[in-house]
Amino acid sequence: MTLDCLLILSGESLKNFPRSKKAVEVYKNYERQRIYLPVIASGKGPGMDIPESEYMKEYLIDEGIREQDIHCETNSLDTLANFVYSAEFLDKLNVKNVGLITEPFHMKRSLNFGKKVLGDKYKLIPINSYGRKSTLPVFVKEELVTFVLGWDIRKIKTGDVEAFKEYLKKSHARHGKNPKGLYKHFLNSYVKFTGAKIS
Repeated sequence: MTLDCLLILSGESLKNFPRSKKAVEVYKNYERQRIYLPVIASGKGPGMDIPESEYMKEYLIDEGIREQDIHCETNSLDTLANFVYSAEFLDKLNVKNVGLITEPFHMKRSLNFGKKVLGDKYKLIPINSYGRKSTLPVFVKEELVTFVLGWDIRKIKTGDVEAFKEYLKKSHARHGKNPKGLYKHFLNSYVKFTGAKIS
């Protein structure tokens, strides 16, 4: 299937850039056919002064992707928000088939939330990066995040991006002014006991 756009989700290794590295590979394969894919680098990144997507942009340019083809989404702090805040870029680019780039262990959750936020307006095509594969603890974490956050957003209509924006502003555990729900409690417990972050 021919791609119209690439969407790189935040949360990659800033040292190794496996997601952006894969984006460069796919972009250059199309470039050889004189097709220049727009690339959306998505994510601010929790606790970062400079948005992670800006670091991605620097890497992409250094690797030969044209600056005019790169679009930075700089608001999202997790996977769900990646899609909510990238939706406006997808609309402006007038695309349909979107290559979704993330690690193999993160792909199922990403597709789940991507389809929930975007509905059937876009076709998300999974493209696995060079990042690590799933282990049992990572698999369990991914399943739990999908369940608890999925429960919190279960009443939001699929494809209603504006409703998801309102959820982020009000109730989301990272973005919201009044965080509540299962995701808030899960996130607090996970960080407390493991010290790790969930993107």
